[in-house]
Amino acid sequence: MMDTESFLAEAIATGTIVGIRLGSSLRDVDQALRIPFAEEVDETGTGYLRRDYGLIELSFGSHPDWACNSILIEVHRLAQQQDLIDEWRAAHNIALARYTTWGSVQKILSEHYRLADMKIVAQGDTVAFRSSDPRFSVTVMSPGGSRGDWPGGGDIVSIDIF
Repeated sequence: MMDTESFLAEAIATGTIVGIRLGSSLRDVDQALRIPFAEEVDETGTGYLRRDYGLIELSFGSHPDWACNSILIEVHRLAQQQDLIDEWRAAHNIALARYTTWGSVQKILSEHYRLADMKIVAQGDTVAFRSSDPRFSVTVMSPGGSRGDWPGGGDIVSIDIF
């Protein structure tokens, strides 16, 4: 069973979550993810589709041949939604935790993957760590906050793969 830190480090380094990556088709996604979703289709003609699977949100473009163009991992939702933790364990054999520190994921990244240098951008109560190779942004709570229904200081809020 994969733990949270390994799951998130792999997603960051490879841009892949249970076989889904940028460019994956809707068919690929339907075959890989065995979790219910909410779907939003843009009706203005710009060709936009978004699927929310609770822990992850996938955006698609290029209608009618929908292709994934961004992946957002909503890590903060785990702090208050035990059902997401249970769902991912049952469907994909991943042992998710309510909170995950960026430091623990960075350690795995430095030991097992080669990443380009990251830019660090302070944004109020959070700090973003951004890389151009691979392309991702990790939003982390600034030091000092306590854990509760939301991640605390040093915990990951979300990961955007684009």
